[in-house]
Amino acid sequence: MYFSTIPLIITSSKKQSTNSKIIENANKARIQSALKDLSQNDQQLVLITENVDQEIEQLKADFTVIQAAGGLAYTPNEEVLLIFRKGKWDLPKGKLDDGEELEACAVREVEEETGIQNVALESFIQRTYHTYQEHGQDILKETFWYYMKAEKQDLHPQTDEDIEECRWVPKSFIINYFDNMQPSVKDVLEAYLAHL
Repeated sequence: MYFSTIPLIITSSKKQSTNSKIIENANKARIQSALKDLSQNDQQLVLITENVDQEIEQLKADFTVIQAAGGLAYTPNEEVLLIFRKGKWDLPKGKLDDGEELEACAVREVEEETGIQNVALESFIQRTYHTYQEHGQDILKETFWYYMKAEKQDLHPQTDEDIEECRWVPKSFIINYFDNMQPSVKDVLEAYLAHL
């Protein structure tokens, strides 16, 4: 889970790196206070708990939760589909429509945002969380990510969704984009690099 670019690790493990600030519970006020108190050496917040799922659910109660789904689409030659939106490299994703299944949402968003067709849904990768403010509300976006296979084809960015560019990137070049993407998106790409 990310607060801006600062990770919040919710874990049952008592072993933590020295670059962590330990917090006792995951309510929004305590996290915001801890974020302000982070020292130069602290790179993440860590909540150690016996029940990770329960802590996540309690934390979600402090936010307006938006569910989204997205995809890591790649070709048989291991080229990954990236989009450039709002000054950052990203993966296609979007909000779940009423009554829509997560998998259908992921495929729809990849096709709409990039213009590709005939995307083959493969398997679930992971779920990410990040927070932001919108119209004075604290939002927690819960995104479900899926692997997808596609043939390499011409790309057409969905400009009305602020997507400026779509690009097929060879697997070996993906890390060159890490410095200009949100940490949660980087996590998904790192899972892909470790998976294949």
